[in-house]
Amino acid sequence: MKIILIFLLLFLAFGTSHAQSSREELIIEYFELVGIKKKFENIEEHFLTTLRSKANDSYSDIRFVLNKKGLEEADSTINKHINDLSKLGAKYFSWKAIKGDLVNFYQDMYTKEELIEINKFLSSHYGKRYIESFNKLDAEIPNFITQRHTAMKSELNIIASNMLTELKSIENNPEHKK
Repeated sequence: MKIILIFLLLFLAFGTSHAQSSREELIIEYFELVGIKKKFENIEEHFLTTLRSKANDSYSDIRFVLNKKGLEEADSTINKHINDLSKLGAKYFSWKAIKGDLVNFYQDMYTKEELIEINKFLSSHYGKRYIESFNKLDAEIPNFITQRHTAMKSELNIIASNMLTELKSIENNPEHKK
């Protein structure tokens, strides 16, 4: 009897964790499992790094003509605006800012039961391997596109050249003049 009671307590403590989760919590767990949260954190960081770099690039042109006081004032101005731009970036690109939109998008796609099963799979050994291989493929897609674009470039140029030649011929044909 004690063993049955212990199993019942363990089941209630651990076996129903997903059952008590809201759909929103399950969706956020899904985002964490597949790396969507991390991607948006990286987008925000990239945005901020780009802003800092552009601000420093524009500032580098005037650094050589400023005295010490001018440099200090320019540094202060740049830092103030980078702070403003950082807040702006966080407002639109942070995980906190976009999470609600993504959750709403996924709310209509999956039931709670489906999310539980999907997250179980993604947490498993095979699910983790799936995520890993998907992320590798996702990272390689730009390379695949670049390779295919390069491969088709000469054929594309031939088609474009032929089209231009034919259009010039039509344009220069006296029968087609007004």
